Amino acid sequence: MLLPLYLNGQSDLKIKINDKRGCNCGEIDTTIAKIGQAIQIVNLGEVRDTLAACYFHCIGVQYHKKKNYLQVIQFNKKALTLREQFHKEFVWKSHYTLGIAYNELTMYAKSQSALQTAYNTWGIKYQKDTLEMFRVMANNLSEMGELQQAENYAIQATQIKIDELWRTADAFNSLSDILGREEQSDDNKRRAIECADAAIQLYKKAEEDEYYIGQALNSKANAMSWLERYSEAINTYDIALNIYNKNSEEYARTLSNKGGSLGERGDYKAAIEALFKSLEIKKNALKKAHTYTYAANHENLAENYEALGDVDKALQHYQRALQNLTNNFRSDNIHQNPIPSDSLYIYNKIDVIRVLHLKASAAVKKYQQEGDTTYLKLAEKTYNTAFNFHDQLPQQITTQESRLFHAKTIVPFIENALAVAYEL
Repeated sequence: MLLPLYLNGQSDLKIKINDKRGCNCGEIDTTIAKIGQAIQIVNLGEVRDTLAACYFHCIGVQYHKKKNYLQVIQFNKKALTLREQFHKEFVWKSHYTLGIAYNELTMYAKSQSALQTAYNTWGIKYQKDTLEMFRVMANNLSEMGELQQAENYAIQATQIKIDELWRTADAFNSLSDILGREEQSDDNKRRAIECADAAIQLYKKAEEDEYYIGQALNSKANAMSWLERYSEAINTYDIALNIYNKNSEEYARTLSNKGGSLGERGDYKAAIEALFKSLEIKKNALKKAHTYTYAANHENLAENYEALGDVDKALQHYQRALQNLTNNFRSDNIHQNPIPSDSLYIYNKIDVIRVLHLKASAAVKKYQQEGDTTYLKLAEKTYNTAFNFHDQLPQQITTQESRLFHAKTIVPFIENALAVAYEL
């Protein structure tokens, strides 16, 4: 049945109560244009208890579409509070939605905790819910460096039987991303290509939009690039580029990936051109001065300029990468670094540590070119900053495998830092 809810006689928001699980979320009409009305309805008390929880949840869904994830978190926390009192079988759903939002904000540890809670909490769930939880948990663990656990979750996601083939395709694509990472073995990277192909076939069978096929092509090309099959990777990126609108974020990300492969192949000028074009599209699409997605462009630009011998430009772009990996470090002065503090939010500490290492190495090159010890001191300071951030990693790490992985990755940084200290 339809229950019209009125706000001062003007609201046309309607609820259709027929969800098989007893939840109204799927039928609440809160389009983006009506978010304000929906908030007013709840605030005026026209809906209460379980219905209000569904409203808060659906308002969060609309903010998710607008990529305003902080608002998603705010409204789902309100939904969670009500569900804990009146609708316990859907408490898991609020934890799940919070986990997805934290993942989008690259807050992987918080996302993992929320999704693990959702999985362990009793409630009325479908197979698709479990598949999505496993898939996103796999993504979190991968970003935190826990690759074996990530692989296990992604494999479980691919094995869940479900009629919606596109969801299984998503799981294979996530597994491809995990297996195709730089740190993985060549065998796993070859498996990544196979998983991407499986995802592509499932997307086609499900008659999904080519957008998703483009994502799988990106995963495939990334694995090819790490296997040093650069020409194949570039051709695969080109196929994906032909799928996307040339002004879209997806096109920009793919072009950035292509730029990375061009640089690895030694086509530095072509790589720089692609990376700048990608950055321009991202900025036009996002309308933001700084954001996490710009960091990869600047890091790759820096590496290509460094390969061409232009260390000054390399240092400038490493600095810009650091600016975009944090919420409020904005100094253009290459002699300044972000300092770990409660007020500084880092989107991904592993990325920050890597960029700091690259910046320090570039500073050493500048010293070698000019003999100016100012750059040697900059290198020493930058390595020390990297170690300070590395010391914070154990707070996010949950397995011995990951501790060993991060300990291994820091060894070259320590060796280089010692060399710098000795030179000073």
